[in-house]
Amino acid sequence: MNWAVIGTGVIANEMAQALQKMDKKLYGVANRTQEKALAFPNRLRRAGDHAFTK
Repeated sequence: MNWAVIGTGVIANEMAQALQKMDKKLYGVANRTQEKALAFPNRLRRAGDHAFTK
């Protein structure tokens, strides 16, 4: 099953962390602003979270 989040705020971050704890990966992210959607995986990686598949 592929997982994705809508938004890049606090709840999306918590969801990404919860998925990581369950050994699941995020497949994608959606946001009204493309810039924020593209920055979200990089922000998680800098925080030490490797939840994204790519």
